Amino acid sequence: MLPGMRRLVSILVSGTLLLLGSPTAANAAVQPGWRLRWAPDAARDGLAAFEHAEDDRANSDPARAPHISVDGDAYRFVMHMEDRDTSTDRQRHEVRGMRNGDQTVNMLYGDAWRFTYSMFIPDTLKATTTFSHIMQMKEPGTGSSPIIVQSLRRTAGRPTLELRVFDSDTLVGAVDLDGKLIKGFKAKGVYQSGKSPKIPGSSFVNGVTGDVYFEKQQDGRWRSSQLLPDEEVLLTAEADGWEPRSEKVKLAEGEIKELKVTLQKASAKNEGKD
Repeated sequence: MLPGMRRLVSILVSGTLLLLGSPTAANAAVQPGWRLRWAPDAARDGLAAFEHAEDDRANSDPARAPHISVDGDAYRFVMHMEDRDTSTDRQRHEVRGMRNGDQTVNMLYGDAWRFTYSMFIPDTLKATTTFSHIMQMKEPGTGSSPIIVQSLRRTAGRPTLELRVFDSDTLVGAVDLDGKLIKGFKAKGVYQSGKSPKIPGSSFVNGVTGDVYFEKQQDGRWRSSQLLPDEEVLLTAEADGWEPRSEKVKLAEGEIKELKVTLQKASAKNEGKD
C-alpha cells in the first residue's frame, strides 16, 4: 500500500447471459436448449456493453476516477474508503442494463433466463450486518425496487454470501430473559382479516402455520418471505414450555426489520400463585 493511501476494494467481474429457447446454429453446440443473448468481452466492448455506468455519481472522489474500468478480460470496480454516494451513509459504483452494439437486451414477461458470471472478491471487502450488495436484479425504471439481491452479510458473527428475493421481510429471534436464543422456537405471522394472500386451506411444506412463510436460518432464527408492504401483520414467537409473545409489525416496500422477542418460561408467570 502506498503512503497516504487508504484501504480500497477492487472487484473483477465477467459473465454471460442466456435465454431459454430454440438455439441458433452458432451456439447450439455450446448450450443446447438455450440461446445466447449477451456475452460481453470487456477488452472488446468496454463499458458500452452496459446501458449505463454510474461511476461516482456524487462526484465524491473525482481525483481517482475512473472507479469502473476494463482490466484485461474483466471489469474492475474500485471502492475507496472515501467514496460516497448521494446518500452519504453508503458507497456506490454501478453498471446496469445490457447492450449488444446499439441494441438493448430486454428481459420480457414469460422468458426464462440463466445468468453465468465469475467474480473475484478480495479479503478487503467485508460482510456487514446491514447491507453490502454486490449484485441486484431490478424492475425497469429509475428508483424501482430490487427483485433479487446478492449480498455479503454477517449472520451470527459469520460472513456469508447471501442470494435472496428482495422484499419486505422480518428476521425473528426469540430469546430468554438472559438474552440467549431459545432453541426450537417457531415464528408465525397473521394478517388482518381479508388481507392474507395465502390460499384458504393451503399449508406450508415446512410446517409453518399462519399467513406468512418463514424459513429457518442456520443460527435458529426465522426469516419471513415476501411480507405484504404497508399491511399490518401480527408476528408471534412460541416454543414448548414458554409463554408465546406477539408484536404487530407494518413494513414499507423493501424494508427489513430484525425482531427480537423475549419469552418467559410458562411456569415463571405462575410462581407465587396458589
